Amino acid sequence: MQKLRSTYRPTVTEYLFSPLSHRDKSILYRKMFTALDAGLNYKKLMGLMQPKNPGQNNFFKHIRHGLKNNLSLPNVFLAYPVIPRWQAEWIYLAERTGSYDKVFSDLSTEESLLGRQMEQLKSKLTRPVLTLLLACFLTSIDRLILGEISVKTYLIISMKAPFLLVLAYFMLKYLYRSGFFTHSFKLSLEKFGSKIPKLRTYLAESYAYRFSSSLLYAVEAGMPINRGIEMATRCTGSHMAELSWGHMRMSMRSAYELPTLLSMHWFLSFSAINFITIGVKSGKLDTALAQIRKESQERSQEALTQLCRLVSLAFELFVMYSVATTFMGGVV
Repeated sequence: MQKLRSTYRPTVTEYLFSPLSHRDKSILYRKMFTALDAGLNYKKLMGLMQPKNPGQNNFFKHIRHGLKNNLSLPNVFLAYPVIPRWQAEWIYLAERTGSYDKVFSDLSTEESLLGRQMEQLKSKLTRPVLTLLLACFLTSIDRLILGEISVKTYLIISMKAPFLLVLAYFMLKYLYRSGFFTHSFKLSLEKFGSKIPKLRTYLAESYAYRFSSSLLYAVEAGMPINRGIEMATRCTGSHMAELSWGHMRMSMRSAYELPTLLSMHWFLSFSAINFITIGVKSGKLDTALAQIRKESQERSQEALTQLCRLVSLAFELFVMYSVATTFMGGVV
């Protein structure tokens, strides 16, 4: 698929603040399935969508512009930073296989689960963030009371650290979404993340769920296994998986068996590879993929919950350390 070539360019605000939350995307995918099931096409559906804010208005205007130029919905989504590439690949797979109901249902469920997890993480981080802000304001309050500094200087000193942290977060977010970072950098970032134990578990199970789900849709549509593996690899959203697919495609010319080829995907466990191999040999590949999909989804949700807890705990420890060192430095 090629990116949309148009005069539209997302604004800085759209890069930093997504006009579509996880809940909004979940509702959008659910409406897409309902509209297609009722016989409507994408153009009519997007014409009926009511934006909630100016960002959403620009988003739907961009979608309508692309569809008006007879571009496919996946290609239009690829040109917009709000929709991840792997979701655009899933929609492309739905167009190729006709599995609109399953694909949009899974995308809606996935976004709904991510939204709930992010809300839980935000609620857990609220208290340590407020504690950090309070510590920043209390650091120089004694100098303000004694009249050593003015109120303006006190506010500048107090807000310096939180401002730099927020600025660094939004700068990295903008650079990542705007495509500033190269494919090699993102590949290195994914390799680094795959070495962190809990993060590796979440990434591996998420990729395995996306791979098994998309391969299941391809197999049910009668697609050849090699072509199905290629499309399933693109649907994972993993840069490492796309790199390994290049090696797999070259190895297919040799006499390598399916388990050897699948082992090149780092996120597939030994049991998952055996399931797929047995499914191919027995003619029940769809049953094997459905089982892998179910187990991977459950483990990925569990891993995400544990990861959110660890992130919250790590941030609280960081705040406690910052507060302790700040006040101990003040005492000394």
